[in-house]
Amino acid sequence: MSATFMGHPKGLFVCFLTEMWERFAYYGMLSLLILHLTKTYLLSDAEGNKIVAAYGALVWMLPVLVS
Repeated sequence: MSATFMGHPKGLFVCFLTEMWERFAYYGMLSLLILHLTKTYLLSDAEGNKIVAAYGALVWMLPVLVS
């Protein structure tokens, strides 16, 4: 009999926590990047958002471009 946590395999709990913290770190870094761009480089919010949007697009498109 396999060990379960709330009816699910225990390994699924580890996968969930890993993905949750990865998403938390990704979106947290995006918000810090906008803050850095607007406070350090004195860019407007619109310019900072364009740069962050370009970064996000490259993060998602890089595997397609590389393969």
